[in-house]
Amino acid sequence: MDGNDDILSRVLAGETRAIARLMSKVEGRPADVAAIMAEIHKHAGKAHVIGLTGVPGSGKSTLVHAMADRDVERGMATLCLGGGNAVALGVERA
Repeated sequence: MDGNDDILSRVLAGETRAIARLMSKVEGRPADVAAIMAEIHKHAGKAHVIGLTGVPGSGKSTLVHAMADRDVERGMATLCLGGGNAVALGVERA
């Protein structure tokens, strides 16, 4: 983890560039990806990460929106990343 300590501390400080850099690094599947994710998880509280993949039209977005609606009912929030978009879902709608 020595080489990742600096980027991890910057990610935990909320630096947007460091977060983007770490996301790119993890996507590349380096040998130390498990150690990186384990360290991030220590700071994630009760957060859960769910990954969805599938062919176009298979219902991924429908499922994510249904999960976000459920999260609103439970007082939680959902962050959806995909397709070049980041959308905060699961927030109370006016």
